[in-house]
Amino acid sequence: GMDKSMDFNLSDRAERQIIEELAASLSMFCHRDGEVVTVYRPGPNGLSIRKQLEELPPGERLELADLQPAIWHYARNTAVQLELFIATDKAQCGAPLVVFNLNGSMEEFSAGVMAMLRKLDLGEVIDIPGGQLSKARQEIFRKMAAELGYQTHVFPGKGTEGYFSVGNLVAFEENVRQTIGNLSNGELEIFGQRSPCCGLLKAKVLTPLALLVMHDVAAARPGCVSLDIRDASGAPGVKVLYVAP
Repeated sequence: GMDKSMDFNLSDRAERQIIEELAASLSMFCHRDGEVVTVYRPGPNGLSIRKQLEELPPGERLELADLQPAIWHYARNTAVQLELFIATDKAQCGAPLVVFNLNGSMEEFSAGVMAMLRKLDLGEVIDIPGGQLSKARQEIFRKMAAELGYQTHVFPGKGTEGYFSVGNLVAFEENVRQTIGNLSNGELEIFGQRSPCCGLLKAKVLTPLALLVMHDVAAARPGCVSLDIRDASGAPGVKVLYVAP
C-alpha cells in the first residue's frame, strides 16, 4: 500500500541486490542497514514531505518530526538528492530530521535567513558546521541576528572549520545580566543546570553559546570574574564572583 514499508532480513548479498533492483523498477525507495533491506512506497505523506523539501527557500530550515524509520530515511535521501544540508546525523533515525537550504543567491539567502531567525523559539540555538557556510554567508547570519538582538559565535570543532552558532537568547541574556548586576561585593553566583536562567533555554541545558553569553555579561561589569565549572553530574556551568573595584 501507499506510505507502507516492508523489511527483508537477508544474509545473502545477491538476494539483497535483487530486492533493491526490483524496488527501483517499481519506483519504490530502498534503504539498507546491514543485512536488512527496507522497501518503502511513497504515498501522500511521503510526497508531501518531498514537496516541502523541494520548496524550502534558500536560507531557511525545515524540521520533520515523528517520522517512521522508512519515511525518515526516505526524507533524508530526498534532501541529499536536492543538495540540502542535513543537520541530523544518519545514525539518529527517529530524531527530528532538521534540514537547511544553504543555497541560492545572496539576496535570496539573506531573506530566508531573516525569515528563519524570526521563527526561532525563545532560547533556541542553531548550530551549523562552519564548512557549510562561506565567510560571506556567515556575515549575513551575524548581520540579521544582530538586528534581532540575537547572539552568534564561531566555535572550534573536531575539524578545521568548527561550527557557527546562532540563538535567540535575548530573554536568557537579560536574566543573566540582572542576576550578575545584583551581586553584592564579595558575592558568588553559580550558574548551572538548575539555575532559573536555564528555564529560558529551549534545550534546558547550558549550550556553548549560552555559556559564552554568561562570560560576556560578567566581563561587562567591572569587578566581575567568571570561570567555567562542572557540576556533580559533569554538566557545564559558570561561576561569577563580584569584587567591587
